[in-house]
Formats: sequence, C-alpha cells, structure tokens
Amino acid sequence: MIDVEQVARLADAARIELEPAALPQAAAELSAMLAFAATLLAVDVAGVEEWEPPLPPARALRDDVPRPSLPREAALALAPAAHEGYVRVPRTVDEG
Repeated sequence: MIDVEQVARLADAARIELEPAALPQAAAELSAMLAFAATLLAVDVAGVEEWEPPLPPARALRDDVPRPSLPREAALALAPAAHEGYVRVPRTVDEG
C-alpha cells in the first residue's frame, strides 16, 4: 500500500532520518499496519455496546490547598543541568 517514495516523504515531513536501505522495510511495516487497521474497520460491530471502563469505587481527592513551593536552589539541585538560576535543556527547535 505504501511505497518507498511515500515513506521518504513521510520521514522528511516528520524530520526522521532514514537510511535509503531502511526505506523498503519501513514501507512494508507501515503497509502491514494499515492493512491491520483496515481489517479492524471491516469488523461488523453493529449492535455492540461501546465498552466503558468501570469507575473506581471512590476517588479520594485531596483538597487543593496552597502551600509553599520548592525553593529554587532545591529544584535546580534536582535538574540534570542548570545555568544562571534556570534549568538548562537541549534545544528542540531549529532556527531556519
């Protein structure tokens, strides 16, 4: 169902690097997933009630009461990296 060119376009749109040698396997796996989804869509569920998970016996929620927050120094001590009073995280958005 999905060919190698479509996988390459999808990978590019999702910013996923795939080696050219991996494209045929990815196409086969994606095609298998879509075929399985099509099988599920073909199942006749007319007259079957939608399943709903049972509710827990009682939900014990605590009152929402303001309380002091964690001191900045303590929070920064838990961070994997900190810089000038802030948690340092990896860049996630490319510029350009």
